[in-house]
Amino acid sequence: QERDYILVGFIWHSGRIDSGHYKAYLNQNKTWICFDDSTVTRITDAEAATRAQEAYVFFYLSTQPAGGPSSL
Repeated sequence: QERDYILVGFIWHSGRIDSGHYKAYLNQNKTWICFDDSTVTRITDAEAATRAQEAYVFFYLSTQPAGGPSSL
């Protein structure tokens, strides 16, 4: 059975492998939010798409209703 998923968040890193800076991005109610240390800002879909191209950890949510088939 096929399943559909939506991207709900990702982690982005800038810098080198042994140092750098991390940001977390969350799609909440169709609005992208960037978490950068103590700063939280809304960003455009275009900016989120650009950052997602460089991200390395992604979080997806199944669009399957709760209680549906659990087999993959």
